[in-house]
Amino acid sequence: MKIALVQMNVQIGEPEVNFKKSSSVFLEEAVREQPDLIILPEMWNTGYALEQAEQLADVNGERTKNSSFPPLHGSIKCISSQAVY
Repeated sequence: MKIALVQMNVQIGEPEVNFKKSSSVFLEEAVREQPDLIILPEMWNTGYALEQAEQLADVNGERTKNSSFPPLHGSIKCISSQAVY
């Protein structure tokens, strides 16, 4: 199994910035390598802002569904820990 880990400087409490970063160069590079699994940093979508986690959470996953993630080829799965309330 080929696994790609995406590392990025997560911006505290800035989910829009983090979504933009994760869906750009970082994830595109991971997809190019054609892994079986792509793993993003934990809490990347809230930026570790624990005191604001409920307000910043991706309720019902709408932000993730509407993001501009690059197309995942074949059976690649992308997994991330997300704060969802």
